[in-house]
Amino acid sequence: MSASKADLMREMFFEEASELLASLEKGLRNLDLVALDRAQLDQVYRAAHSLKGAAGMVGYPAISELALAIERVLGQVRSGATSVDPEIARSVASKRDELAAVVQAEETKFRASSA
Repeated sequence: MSASKADLMREMFFEEASELLASLEKGLRNLDLVALDRAQLDQVYRAAHSLKGAAGMVGYPAISELALAIERVLGQVRSGATSVDPEIARSVASKRDELAAVVQAEETKFRASSA
């Protein structure tokens, strides 16, 4: 892949990542309530899943791994293997905050190298 095509893909990734992180934040804010609504839970799960895949495609394994950690917990909630308690909610929210920080750091590096 040419450098310009890779840059375009990363540009698109950061735009999508911003939207997906917002969706995660909204869904994780009240995870205990979201877990009761399968459609909302599925939407939050898909945000983590999409972010994981997109990050992997453009070469950001740390972002992909953090999104995978969130996806796994949400998958356990979806399957009924785990119920949401305050500890799970805090843990997932903390991972989301860490994920947002890593995305921001990578975007800052990307923008600096593209300038």
